[in-house]
Amino acid sequence: MSDRRENIYGTDRDGNFKNYSAFCGHVFMDSLDGIGLYIVRPDPAKGTDAWIEGAQPVTINGLHWLHKQIPIQGWSKDRKRLIAPIEYWVLPIPDTQYWLALTFSTSSGSSFGMGADAHPEKHRRLLELFHDLVRSVRLEPITPIPLDHLNVEGS
Repeated sequence: MSDRRENIYGTDRDGNFKNYSAFCGHVFMDSLDGIGLYIVRPDPAKGTDAWIEGAQPVTINGLHWLHKQIPIQGWSKDRKRLIAPIEYWVLPIPDTQYWLALTFSTSSGSSFGMGADAHPEKHRRLLELFHDLVRSVRLEPITPIPLDHLNVEGS
């Protein structure tokens, strides 16, 4: 289980950059398709510029996304990773220092009957579902809840 510091800042308890962990995500092991949701404080030193480098602006439901596509590759023989992102959808959250990012990762596969090439229909349907998730995003203001009544001083 990751620390929330790793989710937002990508750092461990000592403040050293490790990586960003998704708040939620799932990988479908047969088609090697994965979806991840991130809320991060972007930092060029931590690689977030790569998420938006070459991205195209896209407006959906009044939200201004940066969309980047990367050609699918085969990662089945790579010992460090199984899949890699082929789409980034990055939404700078207005009036904050943070981004919401949705990623779709996959591998063309080829080993052991796994990967997008081995399961093209499932891959296509999962990518459609991912695009539906992007289109479903809404940002709404949150009204702060007063905590004065908790008065934790003197406890």
